[in-house]
Amino acid sequence: DVQPVLEETCRQIGQLEPERKITLSAAPGLTYTGDRDALKQVMIIALDNALKHSSGEINVSAEQKDAQVEIRVQDAGEGMPPEKLAHIFDRFFRGEDAAEPGFGLGLAIARSLVEAQGGKIAMESEPGQGSTLIVNL
Repeated sequence: DVQPVLEETCRQIGQLEPERKITLSAAPGLTYTGDRDALKQVMIIALDNALKHSSGEINVSAEQKDAQVEIRVQDAGEGMPPEKLAHIFDRFFRGEDAAEPGFGLGLAIARSLVEAQGGKIAMESEPGQGSTLIVNL
């Protein structure tokens, strides 16, 4: 069941910055066959990135898309240009925020975890429009 994993992760990450609002909208009864712990790790990475790279509200949604569950993590940050977006799943890629702590491995790890379960992960982003991480399982 996807909803309890998303609720738990949103609650835990929300404690890192209690003043930030993380909203969750998940269709009831969404299930997938996969690794619960891997899904939780992917969500931790996604939400941590959204906290680091935006200052406003973060929206998490989950719904059925054909035979898959689609999870979206949307922020209202600065977004990124296509030339940077093309590399965000590369190991050690850190984009503009090289001063931020981290090694540039989070999204590469998330991709490995999602693909190991037969899923797909993608990012949509435009400068000035924020970013949306999309996970299909």
